Amino acid sequence: MSESQKTDGGIWVNIGGKKDKAHINIYDNDPRGEHESIHINLDYNDGTAQIVETNGEEKEVTDCSCFITTATMRHTKGLFYDNCEELEILRWFRDNFGRIEDVAHYYKTAPYIVEAINNEPNCNQIYEEIYEKVILVCVKLIQKGDYKTAYNLYANSTLTLEERFARNELNQRLINILKLRLN
Repeated sequence: MSESQKTDGGIWVNIGGKKDKAHINIYDNDPRGEHESIHINLDYNDGTAQIVETNGEEKEVTDCSCFITTATMRHTKGLFYDNCEELEILRWFRDNFGRIEDVAHYYKTAPYIVEAINNEPNCNQIYEEIYEKVILVCVKLIQKGDYKTAYNLYANSTLTLEERFARNELNQRLINILKLRLN
């Protein structure tokens, strides 16, 4: 996609990049006018991402090198390669079957989910459960060509993790954004 496109929810999204890097830009309005935005820069070589969030003149930069699958792989496999089978299959699936709205939502919430899980005393057990019940199952479904079931499982699991681990943080961020707009 070379130009920003408006989604059904009124959000504008632009996705671009090269084989080893991607840029995802999410705007709350038409980017040619006044807007707030989130810019996500992914580097597949080192498995890192940077989120630059702009609220008016205030900028916050968050390093979020671990999204859910990468964080899970790090906790369950220890030393692993960023081009391991699970990550390669799930990235291919995201790039070929991911709905723009869902991908945008995932990149907006996943860093907070991972941060919250990492703060749990039983985080290794949580990651093991995610690996066994979500990642491995999705990979097998994708390999069988059952893309719809894999998509629904990953999307619903992410929403469940968001509700369980990141809802309070995301609500507080929304309140802060609204306060900035009202001032």
